[in-house]
Amino acid sequence: MHSRGMAGGWPDSVIIGERVIYRELKSQAGRLTPEQRATGDALKAAGCDWRVWRPRDWLDGSIELELRTLKGQPCLPLPL
Repeated sequence: MHSRGMAGGWPDSVIIGERVIYRELKSQAGRLTPEQRATGDALKAAGCDWRVWRPRDWLDGSIELELRTLKGQPCLPLPL
């Protein structure tokens, strides 16, 4: 699911696996808009898993690890 057509501030990605996660996608230097920050704060206050993903999160393997965990796959060490 993606945010196209949603109200301003809605996360870019809503990913459903063993649980639901809400992710805002930003460039390395990108800043959240006030609407994005307010939506993220509201989701977290409601007990939801909301975070910002940046390119460094892909490069260090943390996004892959999170997605594998969400899918229920074993978290294997990343090849070097």
